[in-house]
Amino acid sequence: MPNYFWMLVRWTPKGRIRKNTEAVKRAILKNKIDIWTHPRLYFKLDVVEVAKVCAEVGTLVELNGERISFRPIDFERMVAAGAKFIINSDAHKPRQVGAIDRVEEFLKYCDYNDSDVINLTRTFSEYKHGKKKEKQVEKEVDLELHNGNKKRDSAKEKRGRLRK
Repeated sequence: MPNYFWMLVRWTPKGRIRKNTEAVKRAILKNKIDIWTHPRLYFKLDVVEVAKVCAEVGTLVELNGERISFRPIDFERMVAAGAKFIINSDAHKPRQVGAIDRVEEFLKYCDYNDSDVINLTRTFSEYKHGKKKEKQVEKEVDLELHNGNKKRDSAKEKRGRLRK
């Protein structure tokens, strides 16, 4: 209810923005969220702070084809924070599928690389599959390092017992 009131008067106190930001950050950290949709549409928050958390956990930020509720400078700051984006037409009717004219217009005013917007270069499933492969390789490397340390530790223990 408080956010709805502030939306009506078109002004939000800094304390409310801070609380909103923290709530969304906690939700993203606590849950496995693939895409953060409609950023800053329904209530004000610090999109750059939330984007940092998105970058940390691999959550994509939506560029909505119907409306983008942040400025190009915010987009560039989110890119600088390491966030990755996905374009969505926000279609509610079949004829709206793929309508991303507003996103294309918005991106003309922004400084970014194509790799920052994942579906400019690949599909969502390719992106997620690549992320899973990266995590699997990381686990294998960690396991090898862990097993290697165990082998070294047991060799040190054996040497230590032989010296006594």
